[in-house]
Amino acid sequence: MKILAVIPARAGSKGIPNKNIRLMNGLPLICYSLRNAINSKYITDVVVSTDSKEIEIISKQMGVNVRHRSKELCGDSVTLDSVVYDALCSYDSKSIDYVITMQPTSPTLRVETLDAAIEFAISKKLDTVISVVNKPHLSWKTLDDKIIPNYEKRLNRQYLPPNYLETGGFVISRKDVVTIDSRIGKSVGVYPLSDDESVDIDDFNDWIIASR
Repeated sequence: MKILAVIPARAGSKGIPNKNIRLMNGLPLICYSLRNAINSKYITDVVVSTDSKEIEIISKQMGVNVRHRSKELCGDSVTLDSVVYDALCSYDSKSIDYVITMQPTSPTLRVETLDAAIEFAISKKLDTVISVVNKPHLSWKTLDDKIIPNYEKRLNRQYLPPNYLETGGFVISRKDVVTIDSRIGKSVGVYPLSDDESVDIDDFNDWIIASR
């Protein structure tokens, strides 16, 4: 079985300048995701999709393939679906069984957890498995210009139903469900992470938490 890990890593960042190559505890941030992908028992191929020369150098130094990302795939409105599909197309896709998207903004994810999630996806024969953190809360939404609750009954948090928030840890997809505009198949599972593994770095507060 061949499993391809795609790590999308653009140059620059609005929230944290040069986030993906910024040093966290002595290593460029992207190195943590690269190390997990390399050390996984199941991942056979790793490719970084980037428009950054610095990220390309780091990736190649770690023995990882690089897919140069075109300007058309670097806009703020571009989804990861098209980026991952582009990286997949750079391979002999017929030989790939699963594609795993791993974002470099999730440095606290453990390789043991990643491998357990891969085992879960394969054993359950799921099209897609998404890393999540369970955060049940009373929440509200807007519908037809009205504020309405997302819950049926007000309960203390410990009695609320699960509320799964996606993390940047991984999206495991069967190769056949990966298209230019989707990585989600018909049969979907979630793989809950602990709070300490679910840190997704978006701003400096997240950076401090992950660093600690």
